[in-house]
Amino acid sequence: MTFDLPALAGLDDVAWDSLEHAYGPADDVPDLLRALAAGDAEQAEEAVYELYSNIWHQGSVYPATIPAVPFLVAIAASGASGTQTPQVLRLLGDIAASTDSREVEDPAAVRSAVAAHAEAIAGLLDHQDAQVRAGAQFVLVYAGEQQHVRALILEHWHADAEALHAMMRLDAEKAADLADEVSSDDPLLRVSCALAWIRAGRQVDERVREAALTPIPEDAELWFWSDEGELFDQVIRALAERQGAAVAVEVLTEALGRLPEPPAESEDDAPAESAESAESAESAEPAEPAESAEQADRCLSAARWLIVSYRSAPALLAEALARLLDRPELAHRVISLLELIGPDVLAPAARDRLVTLAGTEDDPTLADEALACLARWNDPAVPALLGRAIIERNRPRTLDATSVSGVAIPFDPDLLAAIRHRLARICDAEDEPPAEPDNPFAAVRDRSEPRRLAAILTAWGDDAAPAVPELIRLLALQPAVAAPVLAVIHPMSLEVMAMLRRVAATAEEGDAVRTRLVAAEAVRALTQDSAPLLAAVRFGLTTATKNPDDRADVAEAATRFPDHADLLVPLLRQALQAIPVPTPSLPAHQARMKLGRTLWQLTGDPGDAIDVLRGTLALSGELFTAWTVATAADLAAELGPAARELVPALEVALTEPISCPAAAQALLAIDPDGPWPGARRTELADQLLAILAGANSPIARNRAFDALAALAPLPASAAETLRALADQDERFPIGVHDIAHLRDDDEIRSRIRALLHE
Repeated sequence: MTFDLPALAGLDDVAWDSLEHAYGPADDVPDLLRALAAGDAEQAEEAVYELYSNIWHQGSVYPATIPAVPFLVAIAASGASGTQTPQVLRLLGDIAASTDSREVEDPAAVRSAVAAHAEAIAGLLDHQDAQVRAGAQFVLVYAGEQQHVRALILEHWHADAEALHAMMRLDAEKAADLADEVSSDDPLLRVSCALAWIRAGRQVDERVREAALTPIPEDAELWFWSDEGELFDQVIRALAERQGAAVAVEVLTEALGRLPEPPAESEDDAPAESAESAESAESAEPAEPAESAEQADRCLSAARWLIVSYRSAPALLAEALARLLDRPELAHRVISLLELIGPDVLAPAARDRLVTLAGTEDDPTLADEALACLARWNDPAVPALLGRAIIERNRPRTLDATSVSGVAIPFDPDLLAAIRHRLARICDAEDEPPAEPDNPFAAVRDRSEPRRLAAILTAWGDDAAPAVPELIRLLALQPAVAAPVLAVIHPMSLEVMAMLRRVAATAEEGDAVRTRLVAAEAVRALTQDSAPLLAAVRFGLTTATKNPDDRADVAEAATRFPDHADLLVPLLRQALQAIPVPTPSLPAHQARMKLGRTLWQLTGDPGDAIDVLRGTLALSGELFTAWTVATAADLAAELGPAARELVPALEVALTEPISCPAAAQALLAIDPDGPWPGARRTELADQLLAILAGANSPIARNRAFDALAALAPLPASAAETLRALADQDERFPIGVHDIAHLRDDDEIRSRIRALLHE
């Protein structure tokens, strides 16, 4: 390995072991830089990967990042990293672009460290390798002075897509002017020109549309500038943001109509055809399978983004997407989009086509996806289709769909018979050989299917009573699944009661604490006998466990026994003291809060709960703790004025978007005459509005709305902002693009209008 390259001069003068990166002391960075500059391609590739992991970790930069920059620049400028030079430049650009500095006193110092070497990077703008030139532009856009970098790119203009994208970030109008001068058949450059025109606000005329719709070959992609998605995605997003969703949908619909047909079947597989159609087929240019699939993926990906981002998009896209259901190679993707669109705006023929697909056995996976879509729509055809399907095979996507909020499978006697048959097969382990001797459930115990089937039976209540024999068998194998169903069905059977009591008193294997609690709860629901549940609570509080969730479940169950406080309070305090404090374990904090809450409810003394909350609220601002802090704020709100000493900690929690709504509600409950509902009311409303408009989490968004509603009547400015949020075409931000989150968007919009009395 080379140690004396000029690019590494001074490397050993840095006290790397005193600097931190994502994984602790940075004493491994010097060897990684040496490997990067050693000339071995494989070592250099591995070194770049490791540096991306530690000095730039998922967008975060660290104290060790700054001293690494001069060496990375020298390695890139000298070409010592060989074929990895573009990747080194990408790393430098990403470092300069980072907005998340960890333990760096001056966050601007990281970008400044890269900017200090802008001239060295600029020396690569005429490099013979186009990818190196593009990498240099990438670094300069994020690290250099804007006007100077603009001038450099114009001076070294090569009329390529990468340079055009760099200019778009610096000067949208100039990028559009440069695009006007381009004459090229290169697909990436043509589509990039369309993007430049759109971002500059140019009219979407025939030239722009044709350039935007240029097919991009499968192997063509930007080396840089993909931070906003693939190139076609960027075009559709720019159209929607600058021209409105309707214009974006219009262009996308045309792209969908231009999707190439898949290759024709071979002569052996194809049906007989006329001489005229054969001649026509010979003259057509069939699309390459990979190219066709790639174009379809781009179009359908853009369609998904429009649907989840704009409220008007589903109705505008419904017809064009429904037509693609007859394309077998696209049907899987199309069904997932139609599910988001919903049945209200689809033509009846599209729904009928889904019913047909759901009933076919030619492609079980496609049938399952179609049936799951219908289930999420609460389509009346689902019970019969599901009943026929699960006799022979699982329908995992459909059964998962039944767990989505708002989905209900109506009672159907044929489906009940099918579920009974399926449960019997599961218990017999007929689908595959048992994995363990004498354990017929071993092959299926880790699947969600029994739980999903049990949930359907639970929703049917007494109508599901004929399934008791199968549930008794399931009770012996997976009591936590079967017991709650039996409690709802109310089978007054000596056999059932004996088995439930036995499980509640003796379960030892697996999740013993929860299993005993579930079985005991079932006994209590069926007989009003609380003794087994009390015994299960005592077992859960005294048995050794490393799982804090056990203590949390037991604490919740203990609230049902106020008459046994003398027995339970010492055990609850003992369990609370057994969980170490302080602890980085968030489940441990959750368990402590459950125990503290139960102690307060049984004794009327909030002291234990406040002690617990003091420690949990102190987590505010630490990584991944916001939801736990929000739970603590909820408990503080329950305590009300008794939790007054926690106000300063709750005010800290207001600064975190996830915990802010819960903290706001706690402050209002603890001190209803204090500054937050009074003099600082407008300030609090503005904080909550920012979360409502910007949070990716529907839970945080709805909590923010709840807190705003508690402040009603709202300040006039807040009411106006709410009205604009409800009226805009853009949806609220969505973290997970599924049907539940789109329903959340509709729900919060309705709640806003109800609050404003519209």
